[in-house]
Amino acid sequence: MSIPEVSSRNRLLAFIQKYLKKVDSMLVDSMLVGGTFRAPTQPGFSAYASSDQSIPAATATEIEFDEVHWDNGGDFNTSTYTFTAPVTGKYLLTTSVRLDDVDSSSTQYTRIYIITTERTYRGALNSVDENTTVDPRAYSSPGYTVIADMDEGHEATIEVHVYSGTSQTNTGTDTNVTFMGWLLG
Repeated sequence: MSIPEVSSRNRLLAFIQKYLKKVDSMLVDSMLVGGTFRAPTQPGFSAYASSDQSIPAATATEIEFDEVHWDNGGDFNTSTYTFTAPVTGKYLLTTSVRLDDVDSSSTQYTRIYIITTERTYRGALNSVDENTTVDPRAYSSPGYTVIADMDEGHEATIEVHVYSGTSQTNTGTDTNVTFMGWLLG
């Protein structure tokens, strides 16, 4: 392609504008499918625990999310059980942890913590009530969701605190113990 003469400048500008509109339209079309917005490279993940984990009584314990269902961008580390924000933004972080064999020696409470570099989010106390019709100590499934303001490179992990008792509690696996996150913007 040769450089147009000065007299062709207006035609060149019109061509560039038309080309840019076409590229812009292609980008928009790739994100809109049937009227639904898609962002296939948007940072997000779904992690889970592949095996049971022992939670000591009366302590907070980091949950070992050592597998992923999916991980856009590879930002979840299954060796450290940590999500690292690839960009600054607001992230939806959610978790659910099934606790089995909760200590029956006393009325029991559990709490989930979503811990980011910026702050610790504390979920509500979850009572394992002995007045239920199901075996009251069989299991408890506390969950928690937050929208966290995270800077690029900052991290998020999950801890569970079993507040009292003398014996350990165990976690479930796979879909019963999950940690998910998604960049909202």
